[in-house]
Amino acid sequence: MTITSALPVEFINPFIKALGDTLRVMVGINPVRKSPYIKENLLALYPMSGIISLSGKVVGTVVVTMTDKLALKIASEMLMCPMTEINADVMDAVGEITNMVAGNAKAKLEKYELRLGLPNVIHGTDTDILFPEESHPMTIPFETEFGDVAIEVGFSLKNL
Repeated sequence: MTITSALPVEFINPFIKALGDTLRVMVGINPVRKSPYIKENLLALYPMSGIISLSGKVVGTVVVTMTDKLALKIASEMLMCPMTEINADVMDAVGEITNMVAGNAKAKLEKYELRLGLPNVIHGTDTDILFPEESHPMTIPFETEFGDVAIEVGFSLKNL
């Protein structure tokens, strides 16, 4: 897995910071970042994925993808009750975390006048995740004591 300059760091760093900050504040988890790489296929990386689109001067897709174990931990903390199986409440919690991450990062990319779409949550790894045409999505993986999580970011920069 290699890194290329396909996506400028100014588009990646706000999402890295937003994911770390959101998990620390909302769930009390300190994710450890691993080496980023260019996403090589369209398949969901982990079973639980929150997907949100951004539009404005550029268009993009942001995915917060995680293990089921981590999704259950996040939902348990946010709902203040133990969650032991994937259900609508867990999917809603993942959608909310995705919305928080995208909203936090969007604030740091003001000059692009981005608007957030509604988050969609999927469960399963056999589903394709679509990114804007001509984007080269980056995957930034993290590890936590409750399972792995990654943020995947793809922007079409052809209008810049």
